[in-house]
Amino acid sequence: MGVATTNQVLIFGNLTYTVTKGFRLGVGIGPNLGARSLQGTWPYFNASDRQLAEESLRPGFTSSLWVTGEMLPRLNYTLSVGNNLSQLGTTASNLTRDLTTSASLLWMPTTGEFGERGGNGDFEKHKNLATRFGVSYVHSRDDRLAPLSDAAAKNTQVKLSDGLNFYDRGSLADGVTVQKANFDEGSVDVGFKIKGFHFQLDYFFRYLSKFVTDGPVPVSSLFDHGGQLSLSQMVIDKTLNVYVSSTYLFDQFQRYPWEAVVGLNYYPIKRRSWRLNAQMIYVDRSSADSYFGYYLKGLKGPI
Repeated sequence: MGVATTNQVLIFGNLTYTVTKGFRLGVGIGPNLGARSLQGTWPYFNASDRQLAEESLRPGFTSSLWVTGEMLPRLNYTLSVGNNLSQLGTTASNLTRDLTTSASLLWMPTTGEFGERGGNGDFEKHKNLATRFGVSYVHSRDDRLAPLSDAAAKNTQVKLSDGLNFYDRGSLADGVTVQKANFDEGSVDVGFKIKGFHFQLDYFFRYLSKFVTDGPVPVSSLFDHGGQLSLSQMVIDKTLNVYVSSTYLFDQFQRYPWEAVVGLNYYPIKRRSWRLNAQMIYVDRSSADSYFGYYLKGLKGPI
């Protein structure tokens, strides 16, 4: 995959080996398990990328080792150890010896499934209520992955609620740089699908602490949390899906970023793999700033 804005070509993959239904071993590029959408949903989001709350608070993908399986009927687990919080834009020479650990539980009590890849929208038009409940958590002793003499960090995964890179010089105080911090993030997710209707609620909690800096900063920790709600309906079977969604963040700096979204997906050959998407976003004080998604830091207005 080519990424023109960052001058990179990304080549990634992984290998998995199934021992039993309850134990599968994987190695390669994998997610830090901080959100449900990081765990196989792509590319079946409502649109082409994630929403504001998740994009602001989530971890990323990295080289990792994981185990996953069904520990009880319809209850699945995943445990992962990775070499950093996000591999994007970093090289082996930038890495520290600190590892990132994460875990996730996924329970689908009624039907034991949630559609193809657990994607957004009830494309399958479930006759019986499909349910999904999940909890995920990730911990990292995170690092800016660049010397203090560099104003810009290599690590760009962690954002403040105004969209600034946490590890860039001056993010918390003029002329001061954060070198290291603990990154702890968790999420809960609840979803229901029935007769073409999909309800999805995700809530995220992120705690940054134990800062190592080269000068005084006004805070010793940061706690931000926020949620996203999505409602969709398949109005024409396997052809037209409409959705609305919204996110809201409660941040320690009291900026309170939010968004409202309306969109539709048209499937010309009645398959998930080919669709045309149209979407309108209104965002207020964007907390996300991404090369891949819709958002620029501080943005206010329609997208």
